[in-house]
Amino acid sequence: MNKYLELFKKNKPLSIIALVVILLVVVGGIFLLTRSSSNNSTAQPTSEVPEATDQPVLKVAPEDLGITLTAGPLNHTVILNVSKTDEITALDYELSYMATVNGSEVSRGALAHIDVKTKGTPAKQSITLGTCSDVCHYDVGVTDVKVTLKINKTDGKIYQADLSLSL
Repeated sequence: MNKYLELFKKNKPLSIIALVVILLVVVGGIFLLTRSSSNNSTAQPTSEVPEATDQPVLKVAPEDLGITLTAGPLNHTVILNVSKTDEITALDYELSYMATVNGSEVSRGALAHIDVKTKGTPAKQSITLGTCSDVCHYDVGVTDVKVTLKINKTDGKIYQADLSLSL
């Protein structure tokens, strides 16, 4: 034992480094063992199937809600109109269409939300076929205009209606 004490006194920095390395190896081993055993205990398969939290989207015919999609002036816009809003709280729509850009056909679209604040009052939205900031740049060669409406009703159910328009 005296031999080790003498060696420790002579090579103090080297002994401290050796002690730190041994401690790290021991602590690291303990960490890996505890982590491995905790992973095994929580990774047991379960036979339960998670429940879907989203409610189903029901289909509705556009004419049932008085939904129309018409071309605006010079085909620069389309007008979405919903005339029967008595039981509707909100509308979300996704508009898609094809346009010609630099000689190539590209897909374009728009997304928006419409709150129905006054029941029974028609909801009308003019949708630009192009981009507008300070000046509007309208798309040309527009074809295959389609709109998908998500309709939130007062009964809490969600409905979907699909329309298309040829320009």
